[in-house]
Amino acid sequence: MSIASSARAAAGDRSRSGRRRAVVLALLAVGLPPAHLPAQVHLTLRAQASLESLHDPAAIVAAAVDGAGDVFILDDRGRITMTDRRLAFKGTFGILPEGRRAFEYPVGIGVLRDGRVAVLDASMQHGITLLRLESGRLTPEHTIPLVFFGRAMCVLRDNTFLVFGANQGMRLHIVSLTGRILRSFAPADSTLDWRAQDQFAMGRIVCDQTQDEVLMGNAWFPAVEAYRISTGRLTWVDTLRPHRPVDVAIQHNGLSIHTGPGGHSVVVAALIVGGCRFLQTRYLGRQDRASADTVLTYLFRGPDAAGAAVERDVPLLVPLGGSAVLSLSATEPEVLLQEASVDGCRSSAASP
Repeated sequence: MSIASSARAAAGDRSRSGRRRAVVLALLAVGLPPAHLPAQVHLTLRAQASLESLHDPAAIVAAAVDGAGDVFILDDRGRITMTDRRLAFKGTFGILPEGRRAFEYPVGIGVLRDGRVAVLDASMQHGITLLRLESGRLTPEHTIPLVFFGRAMCVLRDNTFLVFGANQGMRLHIVSLTGRILRSFAPADSTLDWRAQDQFAMGRIVCDQTQDEVLMGNAWFPAVEAYRISTGRLTWVDTLRPHRPVDVAIQHNGLSIHTGPGGHSVVVAALIVGGCRFLQTRYLGRQDRASADTVLTYLFRGPDAAGAAVERDVPLLVPLGGSAVLSLSATEPEVLLQEASVDGCRSSAASP
């Protein structure tokens, strides 16, 4: 079954097999860890509050919290649900008159130091929209244009944005409030043209500014990378296992990605809690009549520990910053505010 064949990426005159081999080697050249760790790392979630008024919790793509403790929950329909710190409902924004949507393809949300809310839209009108909270209502201010398709975003302490997306051969970009790219890092596969690079620059990132680290998981491939935000230096790489891969073919007239009946793994969450790096994957594109998508949680202990412990009973998590997360049940229509804690982790701080 073809799940993404619309991107037309010219691949030059090289043969199909040669290009495909180059892509696989470039994207997985992180080295296989010797073996997965036993379950020495354990994640504990403690419920703090719940929210039951969301129409579809499974549609949540990102969330953020402001200095007052108010929570902004973004879903894939472009709706922002506002709550207080105990998840008491305060209002919504994003559905305009006549059913129009304020955001076509929302993929990220964050809060600036002055309280403005920033939403990353990966649609054809791509950019970062700033909204001001006034009298309990969100009011659009303006949109910061981007010259590339942003796929995920962190708001940094200096009111800049760290955006994941392909541009000029790089995948991570520090962007100013005017849309100017201040600095770029995380090189893409140089054997691909820009359209193929854009198709592969999908996934999740999470920023731990206390450790000066951004963690990046690729949507299509099991490579996991960590970079120092201040310098752009690659500090850590690893591989997700087990992982259901996709079958990628780069042809002279396009890019084709296929999956089998069991579906493929796609990174849906990235977190850093208690010195531990976490990624979560979900099986998508399944045709095996599964009642719910399987979520796997990979727990990486620290920069000197290869491989990850894997847990299968953790719900899908949405980071809010620090130890606070939202957990989304696959079977219950509610969202829980949880405090996450970890046993068995070492510091994930990058070395200078």
